[in-house]
Amino acid sequence: MNKSRRWLRNLMLGSLVCIGLFIAMLATPLGRVFDRAISGHYNGMTVRYLRDGKLSWGERVQFIALYKLIAYAGYVVSPEGSAVISHFLWEGKGKDLYLTNTYIRTSPVITEQLATMKVGEVRRVSFKMAADYRLACALNPLNLRKEKDRVVIWQRIVFAHENRTYTRLEYGLGSILLLDAATHTLKPTPFTAYCSWNY
Repeated sequence: MNKSRRWLRNLMLGSLVCIGLFIAMLATPLGRVFDRAISGHYNGMTVRYLRDGKLSWGERVQFIALYKLIAYAGYVVSPEGSAVISHFLWEGKGKDLYLTNTYIRTSPVITEQLATMKVGEVRRVSFKMAADYRLACALNPLNLRKEKDRVVIWQRIVFAHENRTYTRLEYGLGSILLLDAATHTLKPTPFTAYCSWNY
C-alpha cells in the first residue's frame, strides 16, 4: 500500500473513532453539559442579535451551519419540517409552500381532529410534540378546515421575534433548546404552508 493510501485510510479510521467517541459521550451525563453549552452559545448570540441587530461574519456562518444541519438531518425525522425550514430560510422567498399529504393525512393529530369536526368547520389546532413529533416539526399550531369532500391545512410561517419562545430539538441522545428568534439572524421571508387532500 502506498503512502498516500495508507494516510487516507488512517485518516478515515481516526475520524470514525473520533465520531464514535463523540456519539458515546453524548449518551452520558457529559452529553447534557454539551447540550446546555450549545444551547447557551446559540441563544446568547441570538439575544445579542435581537438587541444590536448585528452579527459578525463568523456568527452568521455558525447560524447557517446550524440551520443547514437542522434541515438536512431533520429530513430523516420530518421531511415536512425540513421542507418548511428550508423554504423559510433559503428557498421560498415568500412564495407559498405546498406540502405533500402522504404522511400528514395519516397523522394521529389530524385524524383525531377530523373525526370530531363538522363539514364546513375551521379549527385552530395546537398540540404537544409528543402527540406527533413529525407533524410538530413542520406545523404546530395549524389551521384545519373540513370541507364536504376535501381537507385543507394551512399555517402562516413566521417565527417569534423575541427571547421567550423556544423549540426543543430532540436528536435521539439529548436535546438542544433553541430560541425561535434565532431564525431571524438569517433574515427569512414569512410564507404560508398548505396541505390538502380529497376524501
